Amino acid sequence: MPSLVIASVDRKPTPNEPGAEKALALPPARFEAASIKPAAADNQMVGLLYKGGSTMQAGGTLRQLVAMSLQLSPNLANDIVVGLPKFADTARWEIVAKVPMTGEGAPNIVNGRPLPPPLSVGLEMLNGLMIDRFGLKTHMENREITVYALVTGSGKPKLTPSADSDRGGCRPQLGAPAPVPGAQMIGCKNTSMREFAENLQAFAGGYIDHPIVDATGLEGSWNFVVGWTPRQMLQQTQGQNTSQPDGAAAAAASDPTGLTVFEAVEKELGLKLVKQTRSYPVMVVDHLDATPVE
Repeated sequence: MPSLVIASVDRKPTPNEPGAEKALALPPARFEAASIKPAAADNQMVGLLYKGGSTMQAGGTLRQLVAMSLQLSPNLANDIVVGLPKFADTARWEIVAKVPMTGEGAPNIVNGRPLPPPLSVGLEMLNGLMIDRFGLKTHMENREITVYALVTGSGKPKLTPSADSDRGGCRPQLGAPAPVPGAQMIGCKNTSMREFAENLQAFAGGYIDHPIVDATGLEGSWNFVVGWTPRQMLQQTQGQNTSQPDGAAAAAASDPTGLTVFEAVEKELGLKLVKQTRSYPVMVVDHLDATPVE
């Protein structure tokens, strides 16, 4: 059949024209209005929800709201957000906000029905609210924190060098042979170890309670498949407490009916996740008000 053959393509685009970033920049997305009040005792909501129409609702402690607004994973926020005052963990807040009707942040109308704006835009508007109403001020700096270092094991890593033509990225690998029944399988192609470390934080959030950094020293991109038992399933099998992620406990767990992500990375890839203290970029909170301004 007639086919389109790609003769050549550059991995990186040519540089932008001078001033293009400023000319195309959009103003930060902002809620049009918001009501902020202490949450009722029975309101344990944590998150950001689209309620339909022009309304979004958020809830949580100030620590949780700040972490969400900075688009940080909850299981990593305690390490990556530092300098929060003690009151950030006490009072809980309920936020009901109105999204703009046009422009960035407005609902997407599909077949006459409003759909929520992208989550990243909703969180950007929440961050603007935290800045405007709670006086949030932050800066980035490197600090010594606990991380999981992704390192090579004693043997040769079980990775296949990728071809430039392989489509990059890590995705759920349905139908792949599983090391144990019920394993969550992830297939990665044309993926560097740094990219794998970032993906592993997202796919194995139930196990990972600290950031992952690449310390393998392996250059280039690789193809591989890895699978582990979801943490909740493993806890149900072993009758463990399901309250809070604990990487050390998960690493020590060993059961023939399941496989932790720590065990899977070592057995299936020849790599290891080792808890260490390392310099890592963190978000330092310089100022945060205990109550919102009107």
